Amino acid sequence: MIPTEITEEHILLAIEEIDRKGVPAKRESTKYNLIYKGKEYPPKYVISRACFYATGEELDNEEFSGGTETNNFLENLGFKTSPKAAEDWNERECYFAVWGYDQLDINRNLVKKHLYTELSKLINRTEKSIEWKIQNVSACDSRPRSEKPISEAPNIQKLLRDSFIWYWEDRERARQLYPTYYQEALFDKPSSATFSPPTPAFIEEGSPGFQESMRRQRSAVLLQRGREHFRSLDPEGKLRCQACNFTAPASIALEIVQLHHLIPISEAGENGRIMSTEEALKLLLPLCPTCHCIAHASKPPLELKTIQALTLKKL
Repeated sequence: MIPTEITEEHILLAIEEIDRKGVPAKRESTKYNLIYKGKEYPPKYVISRACFYATGEELDNEEFSGGTETNNFLENLGFKTSPKAAEDWNERECYFAVWGYDQLDINRNLVKKHLYTELSKLINRTEKSIEWKIQNVSACDSRPRSEKPISEAPNIQKLLRDSFIWYWEDRERARQLYPTYYQEALFDKPSSATFSPPTPAFIEEGSPGFQESMRRQRSAVLLQRGREHFRSLDPEGKLRCQACNFTAPASIALEIVQLHHLIPISEAGENGRIMSTEEALKLLLPLCPTCHCIAHASKPPLELKTIQALTLKKL
């Protein structure tokens, strides 16, 4: 609940602070803007900081809601709010939104937060906007709400609706474009995939295997600790492919080198596995995307020396 002690003066102080310091990345607005002197501000963050000036304590983001509550409070003080102009998603982003909805549909036990986090990193959208977009996809689905994996939010983007119609006509075929879109998003390349390919760019056999990898969650903590661990061992402080010595160029901000599990997660047993961080780090190996693919060209995965031999032969 928003404290009644907050006045117009406190709102103006918060706005002045934002003009000086900017808005923290995680406090950007997703649906509405506060409009003041032609500039746009995130309403909830303005309220949080105004509360600090009114009471000495910032109002926690979880203690009040955005939208109606925040907007009405601001408007009662004489300020103007308006919906944000929607920045339409491109074809690749719409694909990932529909793909995310598809994953939630085929695996009702999938943790939504994990999915939003992964897609956020991949396409550089906030987790909130991804959640909203996947709810937009749900609005495109004609099934009853009880049969859907997530609630609905009104969809106004034609491309998203077209993407859903195309994807849902043949979900197995549509999933085959995921590797293409993933690699292009990873390297920020223009999309070469199309919503109606005469021949799929990738052939995926045994789709249950792909779905299984989605069910088995990777530990975000382990991956972060793993990156820190291997950087600390590298003479240049970089995450380096142990097979071909590749490191991400300084011009690319996104980390390209991946952490390969020496013992696949799919072999972790029905309930996964629990081990110490030290033990878990011993099961990780930094590999570039190419060497990582080579590692999984065989089951069980190829050993490091085999990958190195193949890479050197290629060079």
